[in-house]
Amino acid sequence: MKKKLLFILVVLVVIVFAYGESRKFLHLDDGKYVTVWKTYDDVCYIVPGRYYGLLKPSVLSTYIKTTNRSTGVDIIWKKESDTLLAQVDSNSQIFNGRSDKVVIVNYNLNQRLNDSLYTYFDNKLKVRRYKKGINILSIPINDMGAL
Repeated sequence: MKKKLLFILVVLVVIVFAYGESRKFLHLDDGKYVTVWKTYDDVCYIVPGRYYGLLKPSVLSTYIKTTNRSTGVDIIWKKESDTLLAQVDSNSQIFNGRSDKVVIVNYNLNQRLNDSLYTYFDNKLKVRRYKKGINILSIPINDMGAL
């Protein structure tokens, strides 16, 4: 009887986590992924790689912490590089853990330099465009549908 009760309790906990928290794995390039994890407490974690943890990322992890109401995050990376540039809003925080893993850099801290390195001005369309070899992933957090 105790085994059945424990099994039912475990199944209920798994169902609550599965429906209550939204986790998406977005493919970057070259086998790289980013996890977007929207939690119950209005916190959204963006973690390089596939993150399966049930608890928030540790202080040894590299991740972005923002709210589920955030408009979004743009991630820019060069092929064969372990540095991600993240264009985030003012309410977001970037945490870099171990130095041997991916490093996240706030694009806005040096926007002028980053614009000159990664974009160019298209005279025909009168807009800034990203240079070749630069990949960008736009993550619209508030449209990703968590409970």
